[in-house]
Amino acid sequence: MSLSSDPVLMRSGRHHYSLGIDGLWPEFDALRCPGLYWLLADRPAQGDALILGLLAGATAEARVDWVAAADHARQTAARLPPQVGPGRLNFLALPEGMTTEAWLRLPEDLSRGRRGRRTAPRLVILEVATSALDGALNEGDELARWCRQWRDWADAHQACVVIVSHGERGLAMRGRLHPYNDALDGLAHLQPAGEEGRFLVVHWRSDLRVCGGRDLTLASAAFGWRLLSSLTQDEIAGSDDHEYLVQRDVLEGAPALSEHWHVHDTPRGVVAQAINAQASTVVLGVEHADDIEAVARWMHGLRSQRGNAIKLVVRELVPCLRYRDERLLWLCGVTLVVGASLTLPQFLSRLEGIQGQRFTRQIDPDFDAIVASLRPVTLGGAVSPTIFLERITRWLESSSAEAVGSLVVALQPTGGLSADQALDRCRLHRHGDMVAVMEGRLYLFLFGCRAIDLDPALKRLFGLPAAALFESREYFDTPESAALEVHRMIGWGGGGGRQQAASPVSPALSDQPALDAPEPVVVPRPVTLRLRTDPAQEASRP
Repeated sequence: MSLSSDPVLMRSGRHHYSLGIDGLWPEFDALRCPGLYWLLADRPAQGDALILGLLAGATAEARVDWVAAADHARQTAARLPPQVGPGRLNFLALPEGMTTEAWLRLPEDLSRGRRGRRTAPRLVILEVATSALDGALNEGDELARWCRQWRDWADAHQACVVIVSHGERGLAMRGRLHPYNDALDGLAHLQPAGEEGRFLVVHWRSDLRVCGGRDLTLASAAFGWRLLSSLTQDEIAGSDDHEYLVQRDVLEGAPALSEHWHVHDTPRGVVAQAINAQASTVVLGVEHADDIEAVARWMHGLRSQRGNAIKLVVRELVPCLRYRDERLLWLCGVTLVVGASLTLPQFLSRLEGIQGQRFTRQIDPDFDAIVASLRPVTLGGAVSPTIFLERITRWLESSSAEAVGSLVVALQPTGGLSADQALDRCRLHRHGDMVAVMEGRLYLFLFGCRAIDLDPALKRLFGLPAAALFESREYFDTPESAALEVHRMIGWGGGGGRQQAASPVSPALSDQPALDAPEPVVVPRPVTLRLRTDPAQEASRP
């Protein structure tokens, strides 16, 4: 949910700017205007990355002033593509060797350049060296007076002021600023942690929540930073761990079980409330296959924005979830998927079982990449051994091999039935499923099929139980075991077997032969059929 569409922010009547950290929760991301925020960074490059994130998060209608050392702001902003950032960006240079009096006059000096434009909201970024400020404003209440000057200036000019100070003395400056939460709407400190960054939020005020004591892990992004994890997200005063945000349909007509159960008629209503939750239990229902991707997208957004303490649950209202659908929900950060076969009391019991749990897996921040990993990377149908092995190899090299379980199956036909004759009975209907004849055996690749589902899958493909057609079978249900079998088959040569043109597979899923491929030659051969006659029928014949 964007800042412009958040209903709480819209009701506040304020203008808001984005902090620009990808995946950060709205109560931290929404910088209110007027407002005053101070960001400390131990390294200048990390401070620049924070500012680039602020610029990248600004809309095309935004007006931004960047106050910094001469030429530094302009050179750093040049790293942003032309289509990214605010519609208007002004650069203001700080003079060198500023004295204490110059620092204290800075808000007044900046006012001279804003006369006649006091009613237009504006983001003002002030980038300074922490050591310079700490040395200049070190007597009595100079630092406190300077903070309150900027507070009053922001109110008077309808501006959101973000002070970004970087370099040495960051920890000492944080200690000095800690008492000034009456003037500062937010104070945070970015410290290096290997290749990542530790973003310690000391205190933070927004129109959504007053927060403090957060320890966030950030990673570099294209422009700025993105959120990796929060170590203390659920350790806040007034935790909502006991709250349930539920879609009405999942309760089967039952009323809310207590004042802690918040029931909504639509899934959108649930998500709108959950976007500000910390550790609540959020339950959505699904009854149509067409709804699954939308529900997964909502859950992915909640997990990405709300972190690991929130509990996300999907209840199947009517049987519609396939194995791949469950994997999609799992990869999108869902804590629990409850099948349609469970009764309401059993469902409530499962909800009780996840209370107090934290989500521990990492999820891909790119929802579209997750969806793509669950789609077949190859076409389906009957193919030659060479194509079969090439496509299995391509699948093993893709993210799909780890995202969703699939099977490579080797079937040995019963005596009197050749592999080609068994192939005649095979009817593949799903994209991604393949079949080939090798070593006198029938090889199948069943995308998104688990070992426990193999028997019904074979019966559906051949129209008979597998035991009626095949005397033995072997399956490979992990990428490692499939890779070993493919390697063995490549060593064998992978030749022989019938080509795809003679396959009975549905034309919609069959591979198209190359234009220069020779026409296959089908040679008739005699087949002896043994007919068994029922004795009773034989006796009744005249």
